[in-house]
This record gives sequence, structure tokens and C-alpha cells, in this order.
Amino acid sequence: MVELLVSIAVFSIVVTIAVGGFARALRTNRQALALFSINSNVGAAIEQMAREIRTGRNLSQNPGALEFTNADGEDVIYRLGGPLGKSIVKEVVGEDGQQLTDNNVIVETLTFRLYRSFDPLGSGDYPPRVNILLSVKSGENDTSGSLNFIQTTVSSRSQ
Repeated sequence: MVELLVSIAVFSIVVTIAVGGFARALRTNRQALALFSINSNVGAAIEQMAREIRTGRNLSQNPGALEFTNADGEDVIYRLGGPLGKSIVKEVVGEDGQQLTDNNVIVETLTFRLYRSFDPLGSGDYPPRVNILLSVKSGENDTSGSLNFIQTTVSSRSQ
């Protein structure tokens, strides 16, 4: 009888440790998938913005927004927006805005820094550069928490 009680106690301890480790592994896997989803979703949005900025002209920066004329001659604005104001939105003047990030990606900050350089040798201005800074996190309940900071710089091909 004593041997049976000891074996049940040892079995219970081993099962408790195993279940705790399994639960932690599932939580870590869920967080990794959420981080991968954030990075791929925001990466696609940044790539779309960068492609359009490269061929854009008349770039101007407003607080929290970047305005320019794209290669098709449309006046475009990139800014925060969407249902909760936590998504990257592309607006073409005269049309409804297009949300570029999913609802499960929360964009806490979106900052554009526009740099214009002058050539000291007098051959004209260099094309402008746009620095895009984002802080994003997951909207999933179990995985929300830490912010991920993303930054990229795009050079315009036109003056």
C-alpha cells in the first residue's frame, strides 16, 4: 500500500511538471506565431509605402502623416487610421482610405521624417529621403505586451 501511494505521488509530480512545460511551450509558440504575423504584415505595408515613395514627388511631412504625388499622379497620404486609429492607412485624395495592416496588428506609433539634402558643389539638390519609424504589437489577447520597433529609410528617385 505504501509503495502504491509513493508511486502515485511521484507520478503526480512528474505529470504536473510535464503539463506545465507543455503549457509554456504552447504559449511560447503562440507568441512566436504572433510576432511572425506582425513582422510579415507590417513588412508588406512598409514595402508598399516604400515602392510608392521611391517613385513619388512633392513629398511633404505633416505630424503623423506623409503626403506626396505618386507615379500615377494621385495625391497620396499615409497615416495612422482604421477602426481604432491603430492601423496604417493609405488615402488617395477623393477616395476612401485603404487599411494596409490587419486588425490584429496594433500600430502604436507611425512617424515619418523627411530629409532634404543640398549638394555643396552646386549641381542641385539630392533626392529626398524618408525615414519611416513604427512601433507595433500584437492585438492577440495572450500575446500582447511588448512593442516591436521597426525603421527603414527610403530614397525618392525624383526631386
